[in-house]
Amino acid sequence: MSSRDTTAPLHGPGRSTDPSNAVPGPGIPRSGDPAASTIMLGSSPGDLVAAVPALLGFTPAESVVLIGLSVPPPEVLPATDRTDGTVTRFCIGPVVRADLGTGAGAAAAAAMGRGVSDLPGAEVVCVVVTGDADDVHLPGPDDDPGATPAGGGRADVVSADVAAVTATLATFAVDVTAVYAVPGVWAGAPWREVTEAGEVGDSGTVPDPAQNAYGRFRASTGRRVMDSREEVDRALDARRPGDGPWTWRPRRGGGAATGDGDAGAGPLGRLRSLGVVLDAAAAVTQGDDPAGTLSAVRVRQALADAVMRLDMLPLTVLLAYSAHSPAAGELLAEAVRASSGALRRRFLTVLAFHRCATADGPAGLRAAARAVREVVDGPGGPDDRVTVALARALADSYAGGRLHEIVDILAESAVEVLEGMRLDLWADHGVGAGSCAGADGEDDVEAAAAAGDVLDRLTDDIDWAAVTAARRGGGRRGPR
Repeated sequence: MSSRDTTAPLHGPGRSTDPSNAVPGPGIPRSGDPAASTIMLGSSPGDLVAAVPALLGFTPAESVVLIGLSVPPPEVLPATDRTDGTVTRFCIGPVVRADLGTGAGAAAAAAMGRGVSDLPGAEVVCVVVTGDADDVHLPGPDDDPGATPAGGGRADVVSADVAAVTATLATFAVDVTAVYAVPGVWAGAPWREVTEAGEVGDSGTVPDPAQNAYGRFRASTGRRVMDSREEVDRALDARRPGDGPWTWRPRRGGGAATGDGDAGAGPLGRLRSLGVVLDAAAAVTQGDDPAGTLSAVRVRQALADAVMRLDMLPLTVLLAYSAHSPAAGELLAEAVRASSGALRRRFLTVLAFHRCATADGPAGLRAAARAVREVVDGPGGPDDRVTVALARALADSYAGGRLHEIVDILAESAVEVLEGMRLDLWADHGVGAGSCAGADGEDDVEAAAAAGDVLDRLTDDIDWAAVTAARRGGGRRGPR
């Protein structure tokens, strides 16, 4: 690694490839000059190790972290700086993590192999956060990577995990070019290159992760690095509001999955509800407290309508996918904590899309997994079938590097919803004032004009550049 430079892009939905604890790489730049949208991490292994918490979104402990690398596209930056054409620069792609000593490393490696095997010049760097296991080594040429550790000590178990990872990636014709062991990811932690028993590799100390180039960028966007994976989980725990649990309660007829709610059956009612959602997101972005914003009954009802009504869900998910502001994510996270039942599980899934799109994959995919687990552990219902299908589609599309497939479906559905509301609104306004009746039956041309403004805002708020990039190839067109 001493002769390799690594880069990380500033924005974009990456791809996650671990079915349990995976997170996406930084992904594709959303717009502008791709070369200007990269962060140079340098050629030191210590710099790459220091970037791990920012890449994951939390500081890992006793983990095996696999970092996929690929040759950058020429429009991003030249991959070579030598006259002989040797590749010396790589872009970071998918990043996966698994617990040590649980057997999950091989599954993570298989997921990584599926995710990077078709990338140009793909290779993998493995960072092993060992805790107190010091004597970690690679298998020798005569060792069986699948054998049970002879000594049974912690170092032997960790070494067996590393052997399983390298052997699994070899089945995908993906090389592990370096393995680095570190007791923990903190400033001054000693790292060393893991070699076969008896050999000596490179070593050094980890720079301050908070001062790492990618860590500084992440902090500048308001997305903090959590202290642990457990903190990621705690941030999703339910917290009932003072006035009782917030559940999905449609106010007019229909079942929970298709009920009219407060949004009404026509475009005016739905657009009024979505307008409230946009206003709430804007207020939180400008500094309002998410909990205070959600205390308004009309905001809670509008958010519930937006995520629970099937005729609004694709557009809502795509809006969450396009909302790059951490404040918008905090509003969704607060909705997760404040709600219960099928509504909470739907919010978890929408939050998963938002976080996966903003390079917060660990929280995003764990939110999706949490939604599925709560359905499995609870009574379930018709709404939960939709939630589980959506959450699993997100996880599967990331795991297989097929983000474009689910984004494609969502984009087509969202366009249909937008165009349908636009045509309905125009038709209602064109045939007479009497047909402009809103959810409460008012005869109000101004309501139609206000709804048209909301429709324009919805169209503007979707990041069509990011959607188009994902639809063109699951994140493969940009730097990783």
